[in-house]
Amino acid sequence: GGGETSGTGADSTFDGDSFVSRNDVVLVTINYRLNIFGYLSLDDSTIPGNYQLTDKIEALKWVQKYIRAFGGDPNNVTIFGQSAGASSVIDLLTTPKANGLFQNAIGQSIAGHVETSNASAAAILPYIQPLCGSTTGTQRLKCLQSLPAETLLNISSSVTWDTVIDNRYIFDYPLTQIAKGVINKVNFITGFMPEEAQSILQTTISPNATNFTTTLQTLVSSGSITKSEEDAVLSSGLWRNYSTPYNATIHVDSPAGMTCYSKEFASVGAASHAYNSLYVYLHQRAYGLNYYDWYDLCTYPVGKPDTPYYKCHSGDLYEVFGTYYLFGLPVRAPEDIYYTNMVQDMWAAFARRGDPNVDEGYLRARGYFSSLKLMERWQWDEFTGGSGSKNVANLQYPVPFYSGLPYMEEC
Repeated sequence: GGGETSGTGADSTFDGDSFVSRNDVVLVTINYRLNIFGYLSLDDSTIPGNYQLTDKIEALKWVQKYIRAFGGDPNNVTIFGQSAGASSVIDLLTTPKANGLFQNAIGQSIAGHVETSNASAAAILPYIQPLCGSTTGTQRLKCLQSLPAETLLNISSSVTWDTVIDNRYIFDYPLTQIAKGVINKVNFITGFMPEEAQSILQTTISPNATNFTTTLQTLVSSGSITKSEEDAVLSSGLWRNYSTPYNATIHVDSPAGMTCYSKEFASVGAASHAYNSLYVYLHQRAYGLNYYDWYDLCTYPVGKPDTPYYKCHSGDLYEVFGTYYLFGLPVRAPEDIYYTNMVQDMWAAFARRGDPNVDEGYLRARGYFSSLKLMERWQWDEFTGGSGSKNVANLQYPVPFYSGLPYMEEC
């Protein structure tokens, strides 16, 4: 996570104690260059970009070289990431430089972040030229390297950073490559939160908003949607049944900002048989990050699991890693524990053999009875895509259920 600008592998959100002690896997968190230091591309041979991607590839090479010393298997590696981390997963799926370095991949809430080198350079050059003139190549690089790190961060604070199509690491937009089947062929899980936008919007929209047209105009002003998309939303009638303007706006921005993009990865990948196997999910349980739970609407109150709440962007992280207790957050109901156990068992089963269905004998032998009870009643089928497909796994405890991809008409 972190939108390509912040974050660290040392974040306690991703602490591996819960995950590895339950599932006998080796979990590696990595660091890579962020912001201007990892993503700057000036569309020339001196500063081509994609440094963050080379860091991730080097980390995977490190795993190949050393992981046996930690009890790991270099021939059975699973990569997984959320948000910007999920975009990193897509980068690694689509770069030939990572071929053979992993066998399974999980992308949680994919956000698109690939652009042409030319467009990326055009976005940052107006900030660089006042400091480093109109020089190019080696001279400009030396000038940039002479600047304080804080100066570089300040000039890039309003820039959106992207992996670039450099014709060395990345050759095309990800969806195009996936449609052609030109990817590292692995087993793949992908999915998202039903209401991604609530946390992404932060405090841009108020829950007390009284006018849907006004909240849509706020989305246009912030660049979340275009004016033509606003017009299409209002004329479609698809959002009339939401209880409040705030609720309707969340369900405009969720597909516009992220869910449609994630949905396309699933649909296109299934249609092109791009993956060895493909599983798609929706998390129907969430626990908002302690610093990313705007208006306290991403987490239901303790002891009141039936309270309506948004399943927000990043609301899957505490659930997957089981780490909310490290931040002084309470168990809201026993299902919090059971749900984390369930997801960890599925993710680890997928890491072991490319299939998230957990072997019942394994669960019985280890005494994991909450997950065993679930797996005796439910199986996670592969996603086949196509109109009318109803094999999206809605993960919930005590029993998941199936649906089609959400937001189809809205997308």
